[in-house]
Amino acid sequence: MRYSIKRCDWEITTKCNLNCKHCLINHYSKGELSLKSCLLVINLLNKLGCKQINFTGGEALIKNGFFKILAYSKKKKISNNLFTNGTQISKENVNKIKNYISYIGVSIEGMEKENDFIRGQGSYKKTISCLALLNKNKIPFGAYLTLNKTNVKHLEIILKKIKAFDPFNISINEIVLRGRARKNKMRLYKKINKKEIFDFLKRIFPNERFKLEEGCTANPRNIFLTSEGKIYLCTEIQQCNKKKYLGSLIPFKFNTAPLLNKFSKINLHKECPYAAYISKHITLNFLTGKKCPYLK
Repeated sequence: MRYSIKRCDWEITTKCNLNCKHCLINHYSKGELSLKSCLLVINLLNKLGCKQINFTGGEALIKNGFFKILAYSKKKKISNNLFTNGTQISKENVNKIKNYISYIGVSIEGMEKENDFIRGQGSYKKTISCLALLNKNKIPFGAYLTLNKTNVKHLEIILKKIKAFDPFNISINEIVLRGRARKNKMRLYKKINKKEIFDFLKRIFPNERFKLEEGCTANPRNIFLTSEGKIYLCTEIQQCNKKKYLGSLIPFKFNTAPLLNKFSKINLHKECPYAAYISKHITLNFLTGKKCPYLK
């Protein structure tokens, strides 16, 4: 049967220049793919029909040869998106980024005091500079914020700050207690009052209208790829049970055929650890308290 992948979310490195208190990653991968292997992955994804790669990390921009990977992906007519902490984007590389990347998601955790508490001293100024550069160079970008004890009470202020840079979208996420976030639970965790969050949003974005999306959205044509080249159906499964991978691209051991029926829309479970409230420009991701049925 012919293989087919539409999108790949690629955690291309677990290494990062920051040490965020809420990061889901608490270790570095020992078997990270080399530049040569990454280019081979691009070749394979292209042959499988992939049209979009979302590069994540760690921090993808510190990956050795990352711009060569981006250039090769673009040459194969694959659309590149990047999810970054924003501290590595500068006047020196913004034009190269604009040439290779279609969309950038930038993480920010609040105003200077709250953001630097989470991400490290000086990170706020670098991230704000990044947002200004992206806006000036007309590069489509979104802002990604994780709710926690330190920034909830100042949410309205940071949202107004972000809005001034005219982002394409804003994503607000409830904190997941894994990795470093679990270790820092007492300093970060706060039960989220959804009504309070929506009240903030209505004051700043009065024209946004939300709809609820819940239940499993797994799709074997959209894969999650680790820095070692292993394939998972989604990040939740990879984070909770690393043994439940579907195959690998390096070496190539992957067959979507057995998955197509199991993960068809008819057979998908209604349970999912996450529920999203989505409007035209804003996404709110909240925890449901449910466990992924494929992990049981």
